[in-house]
Amino acid sequence: MILSRVERTIQTYRLIEPGQTILVGVSGGLDSIALLHLLHGLSRRHHWHLALFHLDHQLRGVASTADADFVEASGWRLGLPVYRFRQPIRSLARSHGVSLEMAARIVRRQLAAEVCERIGAAAVAWGHHADDQVETVLMRLARGTGLEGLGGMSHREVFPRLTVIRPLLDERPGDLETFVRTHRLAWREDASNQSDEFARNRVRREVLPVLESSLNPQVREAIVRMSVLVRDEWSLLAERTGKLLAACRDPRSPGGLLQSSLSRLHVADCRRVLRRWLQEESVDLTHISFATMNRLVGLVRASGSSEVPLYDLLRVAVQGGRLVVITAGVSSGPDPVVLDPGPSRMELPEWGLSLTASIGSGYQVRAQEVGHYPAAVDLSLSSLSGRSLLLRPWRPGDRYQPLGLKGSVKLQDLFVNARVEKRRRCRIPVLAVGDQIAWV
Repeated sequence: MILSRVERTIQTYRLIEPGQTILVGVSGGLDSIALLHLLHGLSRRHHWHLALFHLDHQLRGVASTADADFVEASGWRLGLPVYRFRQPIRSLARSHGVSLEMAARIVRRQLAAEVCERIGAAAVAWGHHADDQVETVLMRLARGTGLEGLGGMSHREVFPRLTVIRPLLDERPGDLETFVRTHRLAWREDASNQSDEFARNRVRREVLPVLESSLNPQVREAIVRMSVLVRDEWSLLAERTGKLLAACRDPRSPGGLLQSSLSRLHVADCRRVLRRWLQEESVDLTHISFATMNRLVGLVRASGSSEVPLYDLLRVAVQGGRLVVITAGVSSGPDPVVLDPGPSRMELPEWGLSLTASIGSGYQVRAQEVGHYPAAVDLSLSSLSGRSLLLRPWRPGDRYQPLGLKGSVKLQDLFVNARVEKRRRCRIPVLAVGDQIAWV
């Protein structure tokens, strides 16, 4: 029975713990309606608290609005709160130069993170099933993905502000349809699922039928099996990569890697360590091609000082036997410093700063105090749990969330609006908690 299978999946991968609040992504389509009612059917037994999340992409006019109304009514019938949003996805995709699918994914993730933080939800649940996994793997394969990409989607993914779970990832769409029809549940048909404008639809309607008829009638099951095996292998490699990265760090500079340590690694280990490091340095890996990664590996094994361009003004350079991420034509600024969150006092002459840290109760939210001295910032100790507190220069691509505003903005825009000269920007300290900017 599908209900018991989904319950077993949730328990096997520890997707939801008893008593947790879960945000359920509901588009109104068959898969998301099945997800909603399966989780609702299990919620009383496990004392879960559910809420619905819906994003109107504004791509289908009145039909999109009707979908949102349907989802809201579905939540009302179950006595569950509904968080409903509207965003002009097409114009956002155009302005950011990304596909409709990518723009929708970015907006969904950002809004879901905000709702989860607001209501204290442990995760957002998406309704991806086994065929979605097959399509994802094929699209990544066509783009030339690495081993991690061949693993497809995970049952559980943890992002900086959001945990995503996929309780239906092992289920076939036919079984979901049987469940929905058996329980006489209504759902909405999305006409865009038939549009060739979306790559996923072309894979579903054109590529998969050819593979099934020409190569293997069970190609879907074969791809799912492969993705499971690859994810298991990648999990082991990811643990190994973390240890190797720690061994390659320069103790004098948290952001630098020792060239000598990197050069002793196997090329596959070196490539994985570099990718993990770039990710931690806020480099957008979607802009890093296979050729660029090979040039970085070559940089590691070369002697002397040199650099490899990444994108925009971003470079990886060898300086004093260590690899660092810099901005071309702009000083990289003082070395980053890991701060002690406990009571302490530090003199940082390279920054021109004297820091004093103390622990107290309560905090103040200070907005629009630009230029006030001495500068002060209040942080919650709980927000530092397991994450480093780092004082560093700004990096291209840095984004922050201004107090009182939804969403994030580029730190570069703050500098431009404040008329900070480019040569001075690297001297302005950025206080980061993990990979999130807490204060400038």
